[in-house]
Amino acid sequence: MLMFFRKRIFWKIFFTLLGVIVLAAISVAMVAKAVLHESGFDNHMPALAEVVFEDLPLTADRATLEPELAALCDRIGVVATVYDAAGTELASTTTGLPTPASQEFATGVFHADDERVGFLGRIGSTHWVAVAKTRPISHLIGFLTFFVPFLLVAALGCAFLANRIVRRLERLESSVSRWGNGELGVRATVRGYDEMARLGERFNAAADQVEQLIASHRRVAAQASHELRTPLARLRVAIDIIGDTDDREARDALVQAADGDIAELDELIAELLLRSKLDAGHMPRPTERIDVAEVIGAEVGRANAVDDGEITLDVAGNTVCVGDPTLLRHATRNLLDNARKHGAAPVAVSVKEADDTVVISVRDAGPGVEAGHEAKVFEPFVRAPRAASVPGTGLGLALVSDIASHHGGLARYVAESSGGRFELVLRRP
Repeated sequence: MLMFFRKRIFWKIFFTLLGVIVLAAISVAMVAKAVLHESGFDNHMPALAEVVFEDLPLTADRATLEPELAALCDRIGVVATVYDAAGTELASTTTGLPTPASQEFATGVFHADDERVGFLGRIGSTHWVAVAKTRPISHLIGFLTFFVPFLLVAALGCAFLANRIVRRLERLESSVSRWGNGELGVRATVRGYDEMARLGERFNAAADQVEQLIASHRRVAAQASHELRTPLARLRVAIDIIGDTDDREARDALVQAADGDIAELDELIAELLLRSKLDAGHMPRPTERIDVAEVIGAEVGRANAVDDGEITLDVAGNTVCVGDPTLLRHATRNLLDNARKHGAAPVAVSVKEADDTVVISVRDAGPGVEAGHEAKVFEPFVRAPRAASVPGTGLGLALVSDIASHHGGLARYVAESSGGRFELVLRRP
């Protein structure tokens, strides 16, 4: 559960905002307390007037009464004026307090000015007392006293969060920008476990794939240019010789050889284009349910009809899967051509159900692939030592591997005691 919260940037933002709201609530509560305290202070004023009245020697003259009133007011923190029943002032420690004869106020709590609140009332039946005290805090001062710190805390908290997010985005943006400008080795720095970290990880994974793909394309392009030079060079030589010879038989042989070179070029270009489409993802993913045995059987029949070969086919189990018939025929044709060129008759093809897969297997009577080269034979333009001198494009088995990957499966070579077999494994729906 704790890891779940750590992994989501949403919760980081949520709890930060929650903290800000809590602080805001505390500030509002403190302001409200100050305001309520002022109201409560107003309610205490009549009691203070009673204290002043009870502790004064009201029968004394003004010279004696006024120092007593001043000392008493200093002790309880108020100012006061005492009047007799007729409203005549007997003693006072301040000015500006209302008198019993004033018409602008009602008996009770009054506000002498913007800073003082007081009470004027009859105490007993013989005297009036007006007391006042400085307000504990004004509305504006109270609001500013608590709102400004709250605003600063909220601003600092939000600035801290925004800075962390923006800095991480800027670092990621810098990595993406450098990578987009051609620095393909640049990777984003990944820290944490949230969505931002996962975005960096996905960028790094995508950058790895693109770098590998570009490197592969460069390697294939370099190798393809080399492979294209050979038949082109032979064509150029044949054309030069044809123009200089009058021997009809020699000319016919050269024309036939040139036709073979053109066919080789055409095959190489076609396979390069198909591999390029598969690598670039321009081929739609297979969605059609097909019987693989029927597709492979048709291709085996075509191969037997063209070459008068002895290719046998064995089918077992449920061989229905989702696939592209054209691509599977192409892969099968490449496997059969590989067996014809590098192996020996007879060739046996089987299509069998194996757990949740369909396995297409091609076995011939040849010596097989040398140990240590089983995986390399599926790389473009890479040939095993025994096959180096045999004509071919060097893309046949690489295309078989690409077609298998396009179907979500795999291509592999399985070594046996005598020779071995190539397998194309497809997943069943």
